[in-house]
Amino acid sequence: AIRILTINDIHLGHNTNKTANIINNLNSFFHTHHKKISKVDMISINGDIWDKLLISYSQDHALVVAWLTQLVAYCSVHKIKSRIVEGTPSHDWSQTKFLIEVVYNLKQEVDYKYINTLTIEKLDDLNLTILYVPDEYKPDATDTYNDVLKLMQDNHLTKVDVCMMHGAFNYQLPIELKSSHDEESYLNIVRYFIAIGHIHIPSVFSRIIAPGSFDRIAHNEEHDKG
Repeated sequence: AIRILTINDIHLGHNTNKTANIINNLNSFFHTHHKKISKVDMISINGDIWDKLLISYSQDHALVVAWLTQLVAYCSVHKIKSRIVEGTPSHDWSQTKFLIEVVYNLKQEVDYKYINTLTIEKLDDLNLTILYVPDEYKPDATDTYNDVLKLMQDNHLTKVDVCMMHGAFNYQLPIELKSSHDEESYLNIVRYFIAIGHIHIPSVFSRIIAPGSFDRIAHNEEHDKG
C-alpha cells in the first residue's frame, strides 16, 4: 500500500490564531502520530501554508521558516517524499520558495519539490502518477481543465493515479463560480483519489477528499481539526 499524508490551509501568520500556537499544534500532531507519519511515502501540503505576506525579519516569519526547515529534515531522516503545492496567491505569495535553497544546503538527501504550476509527476519507485493543480492557475476552471487534458496527452496518459489541488469544486460552494472545478470531470481522469485544499470545512465527495483547515482560524469551526 502507498501511504500519503496531506495537509492544507495551515495559515501561519494569522491575526487571531497565532503562529506559535498553530506550530505547537502541528508539532503535537506529528509527535502524537509519529509512528504512523514516519512510515508514510509522501507528505503533501496542498496550499495556504501562509496566511499573508510576512516581513522576513519578523518573529512569525522566523517561526515558519524554522518549522518548514524542520519538516524537510524530518522527511529526509525518514525517507519521505515532501511536496508543497502553491495555494491562493493572496495567502502564500510564493513565500515557500526559500525551502529550495534550504534543501540545497542540507547535507542529507531530500526528495522535495515546490510546485507552483500545473504539473504531472511520475514516481517510478512507487509506480504512481500525480497531477498537481495550484490555486488560480487560470481564472476559468474550464481553461485549467483543458490544460490538464493537454498535459496528460503530452505525457501519454489517459488517467493519473492521484491529484493534489488547491481550489474548490462546485459541490463545496453554494453558488457556481467560473473558478470552481467540475468534480465529475476530475473523477473521470483520476484513478484513486483527489485531495483538495482551500475550503476550510472538511468534506468527501466520491473519491474527492477535502481535509479542511488544519487549525481553527475562524468562528463556527467546531468540527474536528488536525
